[in-house]
Amino acid sequence: MSIRFRSAAYKSWIWREVIAPCGQFVEEGLVILLALGYLRAAFRMLQDIPEAFWKGPVYRWLRRFTISLAFLFLISSGYEILDWILYGFFEYNLFNTPWLAFPLKLSYAGISLLSGYHAYLYQHQSLILPEAPKPPAEEPELSARIDAILKENKPYLDPELSLEAFAKLLGVHRNTVSKVLSSRGESFRGLVNRYRVEEFIRLMQEGQHEHLTLLAIAFESGFNSKASFNRAFKSHTGSSPTAFFQN
Repeated sequence: MSIRFRSAAYKSWIWREVIAPCGQFVEEGLVILLALGYLRAAFRMLQDIPEAFWKGPVYRWLRRFTISLAFLFLISSGYEILDWILYGFFEYNLFNTPWLAFPLKLSYAGISLLSGYHAYLYQHQSLILPEAPKPPAEEPELSARIDAILKENKPYLDPELSLEAFAKLLGVHRNTVSKVLSSRGESFRGLVNRYRVEEFIRLMQEGQHEHLTLLAIAFESGFNSKASFNRAFKSHTGSSPTAFFQN
């Protein structure tokens, strides 16, 4: 704010004497290091995700997204490093030549568009999941298949799992799933949270709490907030997580 209202000459001096010699390289270097760390963590996470039937399309989408992001980032990083070399040794600013700087700007735009588009896809996973063949929707059979998929493939571990996406995995309309669950006296959200609570208890009994907090284990179980976890846990067990395990 102090620099903002100063004269153009003062701003030019700040750029020449302070930012250009040192600050610019620190800022750009941190961007590269942090982005490389993020991408490395993302690839490690992808290696640990089992490519189960329920998440196969989502897994492949996430892998394509990460690889595309890494490719665009390598373009921008290469330009930044090349600019350092040219400016440091030859005092040539790469970005003063529009046609040379265009691929860099294109990569920045690509990163923004790619992130926004894939964030939209993740919020609407039914667009990612392929159409499944639609078997007969007899209620007893469908009820059994609902429980089988939840037990074997654990789609409830995805905190963004929606009724529409789950119904698509079953190959039926979402209203059909709701009708079957209503006949059992359950709602989709209640059913999913019950499995998440059971997963949380299982992880606790396996000793995961020795190196993770309760909230971290709740996130591992598919919850996306502390409040929703506490509500669901008390609804299904009648007590808070702390009281449950103390008893």
